[in-house]
Amino acid sequence: VKTASGYVSENARYRAVRCEGCPLRCRCFKAKGNRTIELNHRLRQYKRRAKELLCSEKGLKHRGQRCIEPEAVFGQIKNNMNYKRFRHFGKDKVFMDFAFLAIAFNIKKMCAKLTKEGMDWLIRLFYKLTTAVFRCWEHINQRNLQKIAA
Repeated sequence: VKTASGYVSENARYRAVRCEGCPLRCRCFKAKGNRTIELNHRLRQYKRRAKELLCSEKGLKHRGQRCIEPEAVFGQIKNNMNYKRFRHFGKDKVFMDFAFLAIAFNIKKMCAKLTKEGMDWLIRLFYKLTTAVFRCWEHINQRNLQKIAA
């Protein structure tokens, strides 16, 4: 079976020989004919191995840490900032994309902390400085484009 993303998986299909006289048929399934099931043995093996790892002593320790470390950050990025997929392709561009996202998240977090501590003036100063830097950069780019065009 080939998925929409192009991944090919091998499924085994099993069909019961005689379901007509079975007393549990009504609980088993409601279709006409004999019952058919599909199993992906590789997927079952992966799930079994994942369950073993998650239920081991080390896995329980990692699961205990997961809820307090990065999970909240990714949840906020996905839901609060509505960032569900990367805007660029390629390893380097995705890395750059996520780096900008992390910087933005940290600035947002810093602003919230400063606001809570009553340091709004520092946020306004930071905003004015970054605005001035971007205006200078834009002005320099405009001059360079005019030189190239001339």
